Amino acid sequence: MQQHLRILLIIAFFLTGYSTLSAQDESSATDSLSGEIRGIIRHSFIHWMDPIVPSALVGIDYRIGDRKYLRHELAYIFDLGYEEPQALTSLSGFRLRTAYRKYHQAPQLSRRLIGYLEFSADYRYLDVGIDGDFRRDSGNFRQRINYHLWQHSVSLNLLAGMTVPIGAKWRADFGVGGGVRLNHRRYSEVPDDALFITNGVWYLWNYDSRADYSFAISMPIILALCYQW
Repeated sequence: MQQHLRILLIIAFFLTGYSTLSAQDESSATDSLSGEIRGIIRHSFIHWMDPIVPSALVGIDYRIGDRKYLRHELAYIFDLGYEEPQALTSLSGFRLRTAYRKYHQAPQLSRRLIGYLEFSADYRYLDVGIDGDFRRDSGNFRQRINYHLWQHSVSLNLLAGMTVPIGAKWRADFGVGGGVRLNHRRYSEVPDDALFITNGVWYLWNYDSRADYSFAISMPIILALCYQW
């Protein structure tokens, strides 16, 4: 069931992009006259610095109307050897995101600082291996057990920010926002008499915490370098 949900989310993500191609074709005819930016390729720096789930993220923006852009992003999540959590043994995953952005002014191929509002929806999958300490045999001894966590997350966010020119073809993108995230978390099995104690980090990925479905607050941040045309 979860595999089917994952496939449907991925298909929906790309269909959203394909649905904008007709609108993009209509607007491209006037681009050369208006001088408005037609497209942007971006690379996020803030995702490399995430201490919990670092990732390499790239994206592309398409103009779909006056001051309106649609962006698709793909990120690969992997372990960079950060200290937290200390008991982390493996980390992998990916993120898909679609964002609709409207600038306060038409973004031109010139040296202008422009603000924007943005709505985004994303899907994230995590596969995490963790070493945890458990009590066994009614607490008679302690044992370290490796367990796995699999998590699917869907988020909706509203952001505000600005894009700052740093050259004729380059811009720095900044933004911050908030939203809500729905998680579905599943853990691998451990022995029936095992009682979780700690994994070295009290607040993160404790065994059986927030299992199944749960809601959380999301606080996305944008810090990206963009090439425009």
